[in-house]
Amino acid sequence: MRATLAALAIIAVACGGGAAPATPETTAPGTPAPSPNATSIAPSSTAEQSAPPTPASTAPPTTAAATDDAPPPLVVDAGTESLALTAWSYCWAGPDATICADGFPQEPFPALGTNGPLTLEFPVEGWQFHVTAGMTRQGGCVPVLRYPPVRAGEPLILTSGVIDVFGSGPGGDAAWTFHVAADEDVDPPSPWAEIWFTVPSDGPRTSLTLSNVAGPDVEYQGELVVSGSAGTARVPLTPEVAADCWTGTVTFTESGSTDYSIAAGTPPYTVVFDVSVGEQRLVTETFVWPEDFEEGPVITGFD
Repeated sequence: MRATLAALAIIAVACGGGAAPATPETTAPGTPAPSPNATSIAPSSTAEQSAPPTPASTAPPTTAAATDDAPPPLVVDAGTESLALTAWSYCWAGPDATICADGFPQEPFPALGTNGPLTLEFPVEGWQFHVTAGMTRQGGCVPVLRYPPVRAGEPLILTSGVIDVFGSGPGGDAAWTFHVAADEDVDPPSPWAEIWFTVPSDGPRTSLTLSNVAGPDVEYQGELVVSGSAGTARVPLTPEVAADCWTGTVTFTESGSTDYSIAAGTPPYTVVFDVSVGEQRLVTETFVWPEDFEEGPVITGFD
Protein backbone atom coordinates (compact mmCIF):
# COMPACT_ATOMS: atom_id res chain seq x y z
CA MET A 1 0.00 0.00 0.00
CA ARG A 2 1.98 2.91 -1.31
CA ALA A 3 1.37 6.47 -2.20
CA THR A 4 3.24 9.66 -2.72
CA LEU A 5 2.49 12.48 -0.38
CA ALA A 6 2.03 16.02 -1.47
CA ALA A 7 2.46 17.09 2.06
CA LEU A 8 3.26 14.74 5.26
CA ALA A 9 1.54 14.84 6.37
CA ILE A 10 0.62 15.77 7.95
CA ILE A 11 -1.06 18.83 8.96
CA ALA A 12 -0.14 21.64 11.37
CA VAL A 13 -2.17 23.49 14.00
CA ALA A 14 -5.36 25.55 14.33
CA CYS A 15 -7.43 26.17 17.42
CA GLY A 16 -11.17 26.25 16.86
CA GLY A 17 -13.27 29.33 16.54
CA GLY A 18 -10.54 31.57 15.15
CA ALA A 19 -10.87 34.65 13.06
CA ALA A 20 -12.54 34.67 9.67
CA PRO A 21 -10.39 33.82 6.65
CA ALA A 22 -7.96 36.56 5.70
CA THR A 23 -8.50 38.80 2.72
CA PRO A 24 -7.25 36.88 -0.32
CA GLU A 25 -3.87 37.86 -1.72
CA THR A 26 -3.28 37.83 -5.46
CA THR A 27 -0.13 36.63 -7.21
CA ALA A 28 0.59 37.37 -10.85
CA PRO A 29 0.45 34.45 -13.28
CA GLY A 30 3.58 32.34 -13.32
CA THR A 31 4.51 33.21 -9.75
CA PRO A 32 4.62 30.07 -7.55
CA ALA A 33 1.84 30.07 -4.99
CA PRO A 34 2.86 29.81 -1.33
CA SER A 35 1.18 27.12 0.73
CA PRO A 36 -1.42 28.19 3.28
CA ASN A 37 0.01 29.22 6.63
CA ALA A 38 0.98 25.90 8.21
CA THR A 39 -0.04 27.02 11.66
CA SER A 40 -3.62 27.45 10.52
CA ILE A 41 -4.19 24.02 8.97
CA ALA A 42 -4.72 21.54 11.69
CA PRO A 43 -6.81 19.58 14.16
CA SER A 44 -4.74 20.31 17.26
CA SER A 45 -2.46 22.99 18.55
CA THR A 46 0.61 20.82 18.49
CA ALA A 47 0.54 18.58 15.42
CA GLU A 48 3.86 18.09 13.67
CA GLN A 49 4.82 17.67 10.04
CA SER A 50 7.08 14.77 9.18
CA ALA A 51 8.57 16.31 6.06
CA PRO A 52 8.34 19.55 4.11
CA PRO A 53 5.37 19.44 1.72
CA THR A 54 5.99 19.04 -1.96
CA PRO A 55 5.00 22.34 -3.58
CA ALA A 56 1.69 21.99 -5.38
CA SER A 57 1.51 22.79 -9.06
CA THR A 58 0.05 26.19 -9.77
CA ALA A 59 -0.95 25.44 -13.34
CA PRO A 60 -4.65 26.19 -13.85
CA PRO A 61 -6.73 23.00 -13.54
CA THR A 62 -8.20 21.66 -16.75
CA THR A 63 -11.80 21.93 -15.49
CA ALA A 64 -14.50 24.55 -15.24
CA ALA A 65 -13.16 25.31 -11.74
CA ALA A 66 -10.29 27.24 -13.34
CA THR A 67 -12.67 30.15 -13.92
CA ASP A 68 -13.12 30.64 -10.17
CA ASP A 69 -11.04 32.65 -7.72
CA ALA A 70 -11.15 29.89 -5.09
CA PRO A 71 -11.12 26.09 -5.13
CA PRO A 72 -14.45 24.35 -5.72
CA PRO A 73 -16.26 22.81 -2.76
CA LEU A 74 -15.05 19.53 -1.31
CA VAL A 75 -18.00 17.15 -1.12
CA VAL A 76 -18.13 14.63 1.72
CA ASP A 77 -20.44 11.94 0.38
CA ALA A 78 -21.85 9.37 2.80
CA GLY A 79 -24.54 8.06 0.45
CA THR A 80 -27.67 9.02 2.39
CA GLU A 81 -26.27 12.44 3.26
CA SER A 82 -23.48 14.72 2.09
CA LEU A 83 -21.72 18.00 2.85
CA ALA A 84 -20.39 20.58 0.40
CA LEU A 85 -17.47 22.26 2.23
CA THR A 86 -15.98 25.66 1.46
CA ALA A 87 -12.21 25.94 1.96
CA TRP A 88 -11.21 28.20 4.84
CA SER A 89 -7.58 28.44 3.72
CA TYR A 90 -6.20 27.97 0.21
CA CYS A 91 -3.92 28.91 -2.65
CA TRP A 92 -5.63 28.62 -6.00
CA ALA A 93 -4.44 29.25 -9.56
CA GLY A 94 -7.26 31.02 -11.35
CA PRO A 95 -7.26 31.96 -15.02
CA ASP A 96 -5.61 35.33 -14.43
CA ALA A 97 -3.73 35.05 -11.15
CA THR A 98 -2.96 32.83 -8.16
CA ILE A 99 -5.03 33.81 -5.15
CA CYS A 100 -4.17 32.79 -1.57
CA ALA A 101 -6.24 33.23 1.59
CA ASP A 102 -5.29 32.09 5.10
CA GLY A 103 -7.81 31.73 7.88
CA PHE A 104 -9.31 29.53 10.59
CA PRO A 105 -12.25 27.13 10.54
CA GLN A 106 -15.42 28.65 11.88
CA GLU A 107 -17.70 27.00 14.43
CA PRO A 108 -20.25 25.56 14.28
CA PHE A 109 -18.70 23.17 11.78
CA PRO A 110 -20.84 21.48 9.13
CA ALA A 111 -22.00 18.20 10.66
CA LEU A 112 -22.31 14.72 9.22
CA GLY A 113 -24.52 12.22 11.05
CA THR A 114 -22.60 9.07 10.14
CA ASN A 115 -19.08 7.70 10.46
CA GLY A 116 -19.23 6.27 6.96
CA PRO A 117 -18.24 4.63 4.76
CA LEU A 118 -17.86 7.97 3.02
CA THR A 119 -15.79 9.43 0.21
CA LEU A 120 -14.25 12.80 -0.54
CA GLU A 121 -15.26 14.11 -3.95
CA PHE A 122 -13.39 16.90 -5.75
CA PRO A 123 -13.79 17.94 -9.40
CA VAL A 124 -10.07 18.46 -10.10
CA GLU A 125 -8.13 15.32 -10.94
CA GLY A 126 -4.81 14.50 -9.27
CA TRP A 127 -5.56 15.80 -5.79
CA GLN A 128 -4.53 13.95 -2.63
CA PHE A 129 -6.11 14.47 0.78
CA HIS A 130 -4.71 14.15 4.31
CA VAL A 131 -7.39 13.58 6.95
CA THR A 132 -6.92 14.03 10.69
CA ALA A 133 -9.31 13.66 13.63
CA GLY A 134 -8.72 15.84 16.69
CA MET A 135 -10.11 14.99 20.11
CA THR A 136 -10.62 18.62 21.12
CA ARG A 137 -10.26 22.15 19.78
CA GLN A 138 -9.75 23.76 23.18
CA GLY A 139 -5.96 23.99 22.95
CA GLY A 140 -3.35 22.01 24.84
CA CYS A 141 -1.43 18.93 23.75
CA VAL A 142 -3.77 16.15 22.72
CA PRO A 143 -3.35 13.11 20.46
CA VAL A 144 -4.35 13.50 16.85
CA LEU A 145 -5.52 10.55 14.77
CA ARG A 146 -4.09 10.55 11.26
CA TYR A 147 -5.44 8.62 8.30
CA PRO A 148 -3.24 7.51 5.40
CA PRO A 149 -3.60 9.91 2.46
CA VAL A 150 -6.48 9.23 0.09
CA ARG A 151 -7.58 10.22 -3.40
CA ALA A 152 -11.07 11.32 -4.35
CA GLY A 153 -13.51 8.43 -4.28
CA GLU A 154 -11.51 6.19 -1.92
CA PRO A 155 -13.66 5.02 1.04
CA LEU A 156 -13.12 6.25 4.60
CA ILE A 157 -14.65 5.35 7.96
CA LEU A 158 -13.97 8.16 10.42
CA THR A 159 -14.10 8.46 14.17
CA SER A 160 -16.56 10.95 15.61
CA GLY A 161 -15.42 14.49 16.35
CA VAL A 162 -13.78 17.33 14.44
CA ILE A 163 -12.27 16.28 11.11
CA ASP A 164 -9.69 18.36 9.24
CA VAL A 165 -8.85 17.78 5.58
CA PHE A 166 -5.85 19.20 3.75
CA GLY A 167 -5.75 18.64 0.00
CA SER A 168 -3.23 19.49 -2.68
CA GLY A 169 -2.79 18.91 -6.38
CA PRO A 170 -3.05 20.66 -9.75
CA GLY A 171 -4.14 24.23 -9.15
CA GLY A 172 -3.02 24.65 -5.54
CA ASP A 173 -3.99 23.44 -2.08
CA ALA A 174 -6.77 23.96 0.43
CA ALA A 175 -8.08 23.10 3.91
CA TRP A 176 -11.57 22.18 5.06
CA THR A 177 -13.15 21.23 8.39
CA PHE A 178 -16.32 19.38 9.35
CA HIS A 179 -17.75 17.45 12.28
CA VAL A 180 -18.77 13.79 12.44
CA ALA A 181 -21.67 13.87 14.89
CA ALA A 182 -22.42 10.14 14.96
CA ASP A 183 -22.09 8.17 18.19
CA GLU A 184 -21.15 4.83 16.61
CA ASP A 185 -18.30 2.79 18.08
CA VAL A 186 -15.61 3.07 15.40
CA ASP A 187 -12.07 1.77 15.72
CA PRO A 188 -9.38 4.46 15.41
CA PRO A 189 -6.98 4.22 12.46
CA SER A 190 -4.17 1.68 12.85
CA PRO A 191 -0.50 2.67 13.00
CA TRP A 192 0.97 3.46 9.59
CA ALA A 193 4.23 4.90 8.38
CA GLU A 194 5.64 7.33 5.85
CA ILE A 195 9.10 6.25 4.73
CA TRP A 196 11.82 8.31 3.10
CA PHE A 197 14.86 6.30 2.02
CA THR A 198 17.91 7.75 0.31
CA VAL A 199 21.52 6.79 -0.09
CA PRO A 200 23.96 9.50 1.11
CA SER A 201 24.61 10.95 -2.36
CA ASP A 202 20.88 11.37 -3.02
CA GLY A 203 20.01 13.90 -0.34
CA PRO A 204 18.40 13.93 3.12
CA ARG A 205 18.85 11.09 5.54
CA THR A 206 16.47 8.19 5.75
CA SER A 207 13.46 8.46 8.06
CA LEU A 208 10.27 6.68 9.08
CA THR A 209 7.41 8.66 10.58
CA LEU A 210 4.99 6.51 12.54
CA SER A 211 1.43 7.79 13.13
CA ASN A 212 -1.24 6.71 15.64
CA VAL A 213 1.08 5.26 18.28
CA ALA A 214 1.05 5.14 22.06
CA GLY A 215 2.55 8.07 23.98
CA PRO A 216 5.72 9.87 25.03
CA ASP A 217 6.37 7.59 28.02
CA VAL A 218 6.65 4.42 25.92
CA GLU A 219 10.07 3.10 24.93
CA TYR A 220 10.76 3.36 21.20
CA GLN A 221 13.45 1.47 19.31
CA GLY A 222 14.15 1.02 15.62
CA GLU A 223 16.47 -0.61 13.12
CA LEU A 224 16.87 -0.26 9.37
CA VAL A 225 17.92 -3.43 7.52
CA VAL A 226 19.45 -2.83 4.07
CA SER A 227 20.55 -5.74 1.86
CA GLY A 228 22.46 -5.51 -1.40
CA SER A 229 24.82 -7.46 -3.64
CA ALA A 230 27.40 -8.18 -0.92
CA GLY A 231 25.38 -8.64 2.25
CA THR A 232 23.33 -6.77 4.84
CA ALA A 233 23.77 -3.52 6.75
CA ARG A 234 21.88 -3.09 10.04
CA VAL A 235 21.54 0.56 10.97
CA PRO A 236 20.14 1.72 14.35
CA LEU A 237 17.44 4.37 14.21
CA THR A 238 16.95 7.17 16.71
CA PRO A 239 13.36 7.99 17.76
CA GLU A 240 12.44 11.66 17.93
CA VAL A 241 9.62 12.08 20.45
CA ALA A 242 8.07 15.41 21.46
CA ALA A 243 7.67 14.50 25.11
CA ASP A 244 6.56 17.99 26.11
CA CYS A 245 3.69 18.06 23.64
CA TRP A 246 2.54 14.64 22.47
CA THR A 247 0.65 14.52 19.16
CA GLY A 248 0.63 10.83 18.26
CA THR A 249 3.62 10.75 15.89
CA VAL A 250 7.19 9.47 16.27
CA THR A 251 9.91 9.91 13.65
CA PHE A 252 12.81 7.44 13.46
CA THR A 253 15.96 8.69 11.75
CA GLU A 254 19.53 7.59 11.20
CA SER A 255 22.03 9.22 13.51
CA GLY A 256 23.99 10.18 10.39
CA SER A 257 24.38 9.26 6.76
CA THR A 258 25.41 5.63 6.34
CA ASP A 259 27.48 4.27 3.46
CA TYR A 260 25.40 1.16 2.81
CA SER A 261 27.86 -0.08 0.18
CA ILE A 262 30.44 -0.94 2.86
CA ALA A 263 28.33 -3.76 4.27
CA ALA A 264 25.60 -4.29 1.69
CA GLY A 265 27.47 -3.77 -1.55
CA THR A 266 25.93 -2.19 -4.62
CA PRO A 267 22.24 -1.47 -5.22
CA PRO A 268 19.47 -2.26 -5.83
CA TYR A 269 18.86 -2.55 -2.11
CA THR A 270 16.03 -4.25 -0.26
CA VAL A 271 14.86 -2.15 2.68
CA VAL A 272 12.99 -3.19 5.85
CA PHE A 273 12.19 -1.08 8.91
CA ASP A 274 11.84 -2.89 12.23
CA VAL A 275 10.53 -0.68 15.06
CA SER A 276 9.22 -1.30 18.57
CA VAL A 277 6.60 0.71 20.44
CA GLY A 278 6.76 -0.54 24.00
CA GLU A 279 5.93 -4.25 23.77
CA GLN A 280 4.55 -3.93 20.25
CA ARG A 281 6.85 -4.75 17.34
CA LEU A 282 6.06 -3.27 13.92
CA VAL A 283 7.89 -4.54 10.82
CA THR A 284 7.30 -3.08 7.37
CA GLU A 285 7.09 -5.07 4.21
CA THR A 286 10.24 -5.27 2.09
CA PHE A 287 10.82 -2.39 -0.31
CA VAL A 288 13.33 -2.04 -3.14
CA TRP A 289 15.51 1.01 -3.65
CA PRO A 290 15.47 2.88 -5.96
CA GLU A 291 12.40 1.36 -7.65
CA ASP A 292 9.86 1.90 -4.86
CA PHE A 293 11.09 5.39 -3.93
CA GLU A 294 11.34 7.04 -7.33
CA GLU A 295 8.19 9.13 -6.81
CA GLY A 296 8.89 10.18 -3.23
CA PRO A 297 8.05 8.64 0.14
CA VAL A 298 6.27 5.33 0.60
CA ILE A 299 3.12 4.95 2.71
CA THR A 300 2.74 1.58 4.39
CA GLY A 301 0.85 -0.24 7.11
CA PHE A 302 2.04 -3.20 9.15
CA ASP A 303 1.24 -6.91 9.16
